[in-house]
Amino acid sequence: MKESPADYLKGQSPGSVPAFDRNAPPFFGRRKRDLAATALQPERDASLREVDAGLRHQASLIPEHDLVPLAQVHNSFIVAQSKEGMAIIDQHAAHERVLFEKLQDQFTGGAVPIQNLLVPDQVELGPAQSGLLYEYLPELNKLGFAVEHFGGGTFVIKAVPALLVGADYKQLLLDVLDEVTAHGSSKKMEALRDEILSVMACHPAIKIHRRLDHQEMDALLHNLFKCRMPHTCPHGRPTIIRFSMDEIRKMFKRI
Repeated sequence: MKESPADYLKGQSPGSVPAFDRNAPPFFGRRKRDLAATALQPERDASLREVDAGLRHQASLIPEHDLVPLAQVHNSFIVAQSKEGMAIIDQHAAHERVLFEKLQDQFTGGAVPIQNLLVPDQVELGPAQSGLLYEYLPELNKLGFAVEHFGGGTFVIKAVPALLVGADYKQLLLDVLDEVTAHGSSKKMEALRDEILSVMACHPAIKIHRRLDHQEMDALLHNLFKCRMPHTCPHGRPTIIRFSMDEIRKMFKRI
C-alpha cells in the first residue's frame, strides 16, 4: 500500500538535537572537607557560567520554526506567515534537504534501511556504463542498493534504500552513474558521497505541481527546520525566501 505524503513526511525527520540539561550536576565533584575547593568556588562558578553561556549560544543557533503555512501557489510553492512578515518555500527543494540529511545520517550511522522489491527491476546498459556500475556495486551496496550482475550489460535491482521507495529506480541508477562519471570514475565513493546522496534525495522528493494539504505543508516545514542546513537544498538552491513587513510595505509604497 502506497503511503500518503503526510505519512511519508512524518518519518523524514533527520534527527533531533540533544537538549542541554541546565539541572545537570557540576563537572567537578566537591568533597565536604576540601577547604581549598571552597576557596576556589567563586572562580569555579565563573567558569561554569562561561560554559553555560556557551551552551546557550549554541542552542540559540538552532533555527526556530516560526512559519505558519497558509496556501500553495500553483501547487509548487508554499506561502507561509512568519513573525516578521511572510515566506515562500520551494516544496521540492525543502523536501530534498530533508531527505538528503536523513540519508546522510543513515549512511554515517552505518545502517541504511532497505526495501526489498517484490518485482526486481532489470536494467540494460552499454559497455561503458556496465563496466562502471560493476566497479561500483560494493559501494552502492553500502548506500542501500542491492544490485546483481546477470552477465553482459544486464543488471537487476533487488532492493533500494527505504527512503527511496516509489522512485524510478532505473533512472535513479543511471543518474548516479552520470554523477560518478561527471566527477571522475577514479574517485572513491567517500569522495562522491554527498553528490550521490543529493541525486538520491532528488528522485523521491515532492515534485512541483503536487497539491499538499495543510497538514502535509506543516509536516514538511517542521521537518525542514530540524535539518542542519534548512535554508538550501543539497544542490545549493534556496529553500526559503523571506519578506519582512517593511519590505512588503515598500513594495506597495506604504513607507
